[in-house]
Amino acid sequence: MRRIGGAVLANVTDGFGAEGGSTITQQLVKQSFLSTDKKLKRKLQEQWLAIKLEREYTKEQILEMYLNKNYYGSGAWGVQAASKTYFNKPVSEVNYQEAAILAGLPQRPSAYDPISGDQELTRYRQEQVLSAMKRDGHITEEQYNKALDVKIADIISPGAQSEAESYTRSIYARVQAELEEDYGLEQADIYGTGLKVYTSINKDLHTKFNSDIKSNNVNIPNGAFPEDLRMGATVLNTKTGEIIAVIDSQQAKQGDKNYRDYSREKRQIGSTAKRSSTTVQGLRTRNGRPAKC
Repeated sequence: MRRIGGAVLANVTDGFGAEGGSTITQQLVKQSFLSTDKKLKRKLQEQWLAIKLEREYTKEQILEMYLNKNYYGSGAWGVQAASKTYFNKPVSEVNYQEAAILAGLPQRPSAYDPISGDQELTRYRQEQVLSAMKRDGHITEEQYNKALDVKIADIISPGAQSEAESYTRSIYARVQAELEEDYGLEQADIYGTGLKVYTSINKDLHTKFNSDIKSNNVNIPNGAFPEDLRMGATVLNTKTGEIIAVIDSQQAKQGDKNYRDYSREKRQIGSTAKRSSTTVQGLRTRNGRPAKC
């Protein structure tokens, strides 16, 4: 009730929807029975059902249900699925370094995701959890320092991806980023509410480009592909501006220690705009009328 009261005050001072006031019990109720709408009716239902749930189950049982229901990023629902996604092992076998990552994910799964998120943020969150574990006597100072000496990329061990999965992960990453940035959705909303998303991707071209780049089947003048060269691309339909293909990088494995999504690197577009405008200008000059583009 104290948490709800604080949220009510924040909604009065900062506007409705500023804070949801959700305890773990309320989040479990929302995920299990209710929509994600920020409406007063739904919030009252959530609070009432949370009270009833706590009358029937202990805090430990509610926490267990929450951990098995919650979203952990990378399409993983529940801590068991998350453990297999990130470490390729059941949750009963994780060590304290891995457990600290899992424990930190529910707060911001998209940001702390050690595969498709920012690994610096993953480390920041892991360090917070490890610090709490040390404070409460679950690990020693030596274990704490040892854990921080290991890079996040060396901790995660994703299972093998199929060729199709390695091609399409860049699409999911881009769509997810746009839904989060443009519409304020969270991963749990994106993957858990029946949302349907339609893209302009040309599947045949997308597959072809990914296959060629990831197998180094590209035209290099001297015939040799430098081992340290990395490529990525975003292919546009210059007439409509639609993205028709995305190639994130050459690495076929998600979670590769050197993996970066090069299709989202902030680079100058080079001659892309120049070539497009030159073509249009040429058409104008040749027929004396504005070109269709």
